[in-house]
Amino acid sequence: MKKLRPWLGFTSVLAVLLAGIFPLAAKQDAKNQVKTVTIVGKAKEQPTIAKPLFDIPFDSYESIRPSFEPDQSLLLAQSPAIAAAGAEAPAPSKNGHMLEPWTDILFERIETFSLPVKSKLEQAQDGPLRAKDAQGMSWSLNIVDEGGRPFQHFEGKGAPPDQLPWNGRTEAQKWLAAGHDYSAVYVFTLADGSPRTVLGPPLRFAALMHKDAKGTVISLDSSQLFGPQRDQSEVSAQEGQDLLRAAADLIRRNAYGSGIEVRLYGTDKELGGGQARAAADYLASELSMAPGKIKVSVWAASADEARLDLAVKTAR
Repeated sequence: MKKLRPWLGFTSVLAVLLAGIFPLAAKQDAKNQVKTVTIVGKAKEQPTIAKPLFDIPFDSYESIRPSFEPDQSLLLAQSPAIAAAGAEAPAPSKNGHMLEPWTDILFERIETFSLPVKSKLEQAQDGPLRAKDAQGMSWSLNIVDEGGRPFQHFEGKGAPPDQLPWNGRTEAQKWLAAGHDYSAVYVFTLADGSPRTVLGPPLRFAALMHKDAKGTVISLDSSQLFGPQRDQSEVSAQEGQDLLRAAADLIRRNAYGSGIEVRLYGTDKELGGGQARAAADYLASELSMAPGKIKVSVWAASADEARLDLAVKTAR
């Protein structure tokens, strides 16, 4: 037992030395170890290739905004169209679709026609009318239809008037027929008995309108509706449709929803029935009405009275 003590002593010393070396190596490795540091950045906005919207103010209703404005003519105390419909005398429909009347002189006043008289006398004698020439003279004005028959007659003594008003009717209350020619024949008899005759321009109207006991009558030229000979069964694609469209505009503005009767005056009743139905169908399409809502009638008439009338009943 005593011989083993030196060996035990050496072993103890070695253990002590090793215990001191390894902790130092562990500390050295921990000191020299490289640490990985990760830096994370967070951007406020992600990169993009999209273009930003332009902040420009605009009116999305700009193209249709004018249509929102009220029709100023409807705000008048009395619309010119309504005044025409209520007049006792026929008045030409002032519509862009209508043909122009033969002369604007006749329509200086919408209630009546104004027929020039004095200017015709001065035209006949190639000079102005003198006061002494007017003494003892007489004058007359005859309206004759296209068949040469007298339609209306006026006469007077002394100086003739500048303009002679006429309501478009005969003494028997017969109206002018749209689409037919009427002539004004002026006869002046001077104081010495010598006559002067002047023929005025023909009177012809595409459309006339007047009041009757039940409402308004719009008279249309059937030669424009169904051809120059009035022998077409369908409405003419140009003049006829424009004329009916103008009448529909007038009805839509002043009497929409009122009862309508198409009256065809012609010499051929069978053909007239087809023409009246064609006109009624076209009007129904323009006014967005059922065709059956428009009444159709055919009346026998002479050639110089052929026409198409639209009888519009007064709405109750």
